[in-house]
Amino acid sequence: MAERIQVIMCPVDRPPYVTNISNTLENMQRTVGGYIETVTLDGCSAVICNEEGRLLGLPDNPSLPGYVGDCFICGYEGDEFTDIQEIDKKVIWFLCKDNYKHYGKNHDSAAVSG
Repeated sequence: MAERIQVIMCPVDRPPYVTNISNTLENMQRTVGGYIETVTLDGCSAVICNEEGRLLGLPDNPSLPGYVGDCFICGYEGDEFTDIQEIDKKVIWFLCKDNYKHYGKNHDSAAVSG
């Protein structure tokens, strides 16, 4: 298991960005503010979010419509989290930035999060 992994961080209050984080359960829980939930996007990428985010009333995430609270996107292989793959990083980061531009602080993200 890699000590650090490259992810796309999608905080609620600022545009998404690429960074490296510690690859530990404790750090991931700290990052999303609670127990983690893994939602696979394809065969090699996943959104990591707060499992109880909706119950806790966390705000909509403008970078990831349909998700709430701070989230991040990473790669995975089997049951291990990994760096996000380069092609996924480019495409997903672009989409997250575009979503933030449209649904960020000055817009109503509730309309798309259903």
